[in-house]
Amino acid sequence: MIGSRRWCYWAGVTLAVVCFGLLLLEADRRVLLLARNTLWLSLGTCLLSLPVGTLLAFLLARTDLPMKRTSWLFLTMLLFLPLYLQAAAWRAGFGQQGWYALVPLSAEGSVLRSWLAAIWIHAVWSLPW
Repeated sequence: MIGSRRWCYWAGVTLAVVCFGLLLLEADRRVLLLARNTLWLSLGTCLLSLPVGTLLAFLLARTDLPMKRTSWLFLTMLLFLPLYLQAAAWRAGFGQQGWYALVPLSAEGSVLRSWLAAIWIHAVWSLPW
């Protein structure tokens, strides 16, 4: 029974990948660019959030850290914070007209200009999950 479930799962995944590939073959240049950007963002987010989230889960579940309950509370609160609101908060702090731009040492002004900023915001947002 377990083997048949595994077979159905992989058959469904294979079918989804083949359908997605066929859609991309018929797609125009803009759709391919958007698909590439989506894959780049999701891959970068997974590479950042999975190791940190795994370490955080281990530390909070298996060790006796101080302020463990407070950390659980903050992570639970982050579950209910929408991504657009967290992105707006990062932009208000570190964006072009954010608080960080007012610091005299910040020559560039904004640190949220590249793909790394988008990947960082998505990774931080996905940590509680």
